[in-house]
Amino acid sequence: MKVSVIIDPAHDQHDTVRYDIQTFLHFQTRGYWTISEERDFDRRAVLTIDFSDPSDAHNFKCLPNMATRVSRR
Repeated sequence: MKVSVIIDPAHDQHDTVRYDIQTFLHFQTRGYWTISEERDFDRRAVLTIDFSDPSDAHNFKCLPNMATRVSRR
């Protein structure tokens, strides 16, 4: 299950957001995952995480302040 997260450097502390994501991925996931990064037309970072376990994706979306960053593409 893929989840996209938008990090806007104008409004977010991008280093803190990346650290929170990496901490979750390394310590709280049960399955495998891959992550990729792109830039959108507004030059915001778009991180796409592909979870092998759907419950990991659900738990990721439930992290504090993460629901506002998850893209509904």
